[in-house]
Amino acid sequence: MSVLSSLSLERAIDRQPPLIAPETSVNAALAHMQAAGSSYLIVTNPDHTFLSLITERDLVRTIAAQQVYAHSPLFQVMPPEAVTAHIKDIPDLLTARMLLRQHKIRHLPLINDQRSVVGTITYDKLSQLLNPVDLLGLRRVKEVMTSQVIGALPDTSFTHMSQLLAHHRVSCLVIHETTGAARHPIGLVTERDIICQWSQDGTNQHRDARDIMSPLHSISPEETLWQAHALMQKHHVRRLVVIHQAGTLAGIVTQTSLLQGIDLDEARLTLNTLQCIVSDHTVELNQTNQKLQRKVEERKRAKAALQLQIARERLVGRITQQIRKSLDLEAVLQATVIEISKFLKADRTLVYCVPEKEHQQGKIVVEAVTNGSLEAQGNHALEPILAKLDFRFYASGRIHSIPDLQAVDRSSQKVRFLRYLGIRSSLFAPIHVRGELWGLLNLNQHETPRCWEKADIKLLEQIVNQVGLAIEQAMLYAQLESANQQLQEQAYIDSLTQIMNRRRFDECSLKEWRRLAREQQSLSIILCDVDYFKRYNDTYGHQAGDLCLKAVAQALKASVRRPADAVARYGGEEFVILLPNTPLAGACHIAEKVRLQVASLQLLHEKSEVSDWVTISLGVASCIPHPQGSLKTLIEMADTALYEAKENGRNRWSSNTRSQF
Repeated sequence: MSVLSSLSLERAIDRQPPLIAPETSVNAALAHMQAAGSSYLIVTNPDHTFLSLITERDLVRTIAAQQVYAHSPLFQVMPPEAVTAHIKDIPDLLTARMLLRQHKIRHLPLINDQRSVVGTITYDKLSQLLNPVDLLGLRRVKEVMTSQVIGALPDTSFTHMSQLLAHHRVSCLVIHETTGAARHPIGLVTERDIICQWSQDGTNQHRDARDIMSPLHSISPEETLWQAHALMQKHHVRRLVVIHQAGTLAGIVTQTSLLQGIDLDEARLTLNTLQCIVSDHTVELNQTNQKLQRKVEERKRAKAALQLQIARERLVGRITQQIRKSLDLEAVLQATVIEISKFLKADRTLVYCVPEKEHQQGKIVVEAVTNGSLEAQGNHALEPILAKLDFRFYASGRIHSIPDLQAVDRSSQKVRFLRYLGIRSSLFAPIHVRGELWGLLNLNQHETPRCWEKADIKLLEQIVNQVGLAIEQAMLYAQLESANQQLQEQAYIDSLTQIMNRRRFDECSLKEWRRLAREQQSLSIILCDVDYFKRYNDTYGHQAGDLCLKAVAQALKASVRRPADAVARYGGEEFVILLPNTPLAGACHIAEKVRLQVASLQLLHEKSEVSDWVTISLGVASCIPHPQGSLKTLIEMADTALYEAKENGRNRWSSNTRSQF
């Protein structure tokens, strides 16, 4: 059964619509409309009998035609006719929706036998009652938006805007600036804006669009209707301007558009109506008591079957919805077995994942039990028994049921497993993923035999198909997560040395700077440079140079052990070490440790002027960060210290510090 047919008609009726007398002035009516937060008023006699309906659009037309004054009575401007419906003629929401669409109206007054107003049904109310996650989540704004938008330039006069609204029979104008043929929206002028401005200043001769336009609430054509609905609810508006990525006007989407964009299953919506018609025809066509009784019995059976079928479809719908909403496979499977156990009244329902290879063991993934049954999940004695089932039998997709285990051969592995659990009747439904057998859905009855009906088996076929999709969805998500993680690692890791790259270092160092500025703790940086590396490359070749950089990088990485410390390649033969919560003395100690660690590699360097081996020079800088300070200054200090180390003979470290900046 669809969403609309499950809603109460009473919830869609506004039992306290805004009523007003025909002698009320237009100005007072506008004030009443604004106070009620309504887009319409119902004009009634003193006894509350219906006279007419007047909307914002009606008032805009009269203002545009300059046929109304602030103190004019409503009976001079109200429409002579308005569509109404008798409350008894609206049995359900489908009928109300059809009337609104048929007459192209947004408000439907409801009257009783005395023509007294008893309520109103509006498009806005229907929109509030719908579940937008279910109905709007899969459609795009571009599918339902109105691309033919009536617009106006910012200097358009008040009178001309009123005439445009009345002439085109629209509820708003998009105020835009133009660049060539492109229109760039900057605001909206609605019927309500026109009415409010007119009520404040009846002439408005010197007003233009800039003076009265409302703020612009926009959305992309690629967004979903659910996102459009959420934006309307958030900003309390009834329309959104659709804008291309370049900022140009694409169209407009309204609450009416959302409601019309809902893909409803009309057959299910009319189910109750059709049942009433069948019932009436049954009474009319049966001329004798015998025929009448037969028809009634047939109808009862059909109704029961239909209700059962609807319940089955609801079950599949709930499981499908759970699959779409969640990527947690175990949660989806657990919810599925619980739903199946409740619906089919099974004593035990479980999902078993078959082993991937011949000598591996499968496992019971989830399980739901009732009536105090012993849970099989986690029982390591049972999973090996399940692993011995003939999975080739289920690979074809056939569902196998055993109505009564006491009437079958008890020597088979499967029967021994079922008897071990005290099971009397069992059913196995195979779960396939990408054409391969993934597992089994198993339902059991303990006390009595059970002949599983064809409809139940058909239902389980639908469910295992959905479960297969859920498993495939979870697999794809896991693959996507793995691929994203690998991509992120590639984006943050230097491809040669396999340590942090400059980009990642910049992010980490800025994050630590801000944290330590709050905590007022020390932050130290060590800049490292391989001595005479260009000579090394020229002597031994670039391939040897790459191997040298890799070895140095790993030596640096081995010298810092705390989780927050970081080593990165800063560029070329330069490296940088980030030391949070480390004062200058500690950083100098680590610098010496790093220098010795690199020297201990004993990488031959014949062209070095300071050693026979590859060495490094280091610049150490430390400070207590200040919120208004600069990380760049700290790095420059470390660079200055590195320069001093090189000037003083290389293969050494030099330090630079400030208390705070």
